Amino acid sequence: ITFIWGPPGTGKTETLARIALEHMLLDHSVLMVSYSNVSVDGAIARVRKISRQQKKYHKFVEPGIALRYGYPREKEVLNDANLTTYNYVINKRPDLLERRQVLLAEKRGINRQSAKYVHIEKELSEIRKSLQHEEKEAVRQAQFVATTVSKAIIDAVINEKKFDVVIFDEASMAYVPQIVFAASLASGHFVCVGDFRQLPPIVQSKDASVLNQDIFQYCKITTAVNNHLRYKWLCLLDVQRRMHPEIAEFISRNMYDNMLKTAPEMLKKTEPIALLAPIPNTPLGLVDLSGMLSV
Repeated sequence: ITFIWGPPGTGKTETLARIALEHMLLDHSVLMVSYSNVSVDGAIARVRKISRQQKKYHKFVEPGIALRYGYPREKEVLNDANLTTYNYVINKRPDLLERRQVLLAEKRGINRQSAKYVHIEKELSEIRKSLQHEEKEAVRQAQFVATTVSKAIIDAVINEKKFDVVIFDEASMAYVPQIVFAASLASGHFVCVGDFRQLPPIVQSKDASVLNQDIFQYCKITTAVNNHLRYKWLCLLDVQRRMHPEIAEFISRNMYDNMLKTAPEMLKKTEPIALLAPIPNTPLGLVDLSGMLSV
């Protein structure tokens, strides 16, 4: 079990993608789950990008090896011919796609009570069932599967299978039972990626409950870090490549106990932005809004 603590801009998605790909080189099966669809999309898109860029991973670009299962939100993933299970299956079965389009065209303008309409609906239902069956079979055969934790919990094609490696992204936003469940699907390695100093799980009850904690609190990682102690399962990503050094320094000092560093090239990359309005030559501006009657 490994916990990866990644403050903003330190490359959590890049790290989890490379962990997945290195395991795939060892012929391990990998399940990547997260709390949100956007996070899942970002992870599989990064896996695809690195696979295309680096020769040793080129074989993982082949259709069906890495699949996004569920309901993607990002256009990059939605529009890829083979990255989602639906697109992958439909491109393998152009006959079903063509028949579906014909039936949908025929259905327009037909009385819903007519026998023909009922017959068309029945055939469309059969096509949907056939595609869903092939999607599930594609998931069973894929080496890398990315989906949300809620999908993993309710869908038997995921929750009845064991994976060599399970990676949980945005772990600090998930409920502890969700993460424990995801870990139960791993037969070899479980990797938990997140930042316990960003958004916690959303819970409306004020009662003391395990649901009011994130997994880092539950495993006493937060307590160890706050007391400047080492934790044997924890790895810190401590170099950021997203923001101006002055912004990162403010965050590091106030949120990360001065542990967050900045990559040398970030000053040159972000200085042109800092020169712009509304506060020229100032990377970070703090404005007191207490007199504006803002809620």
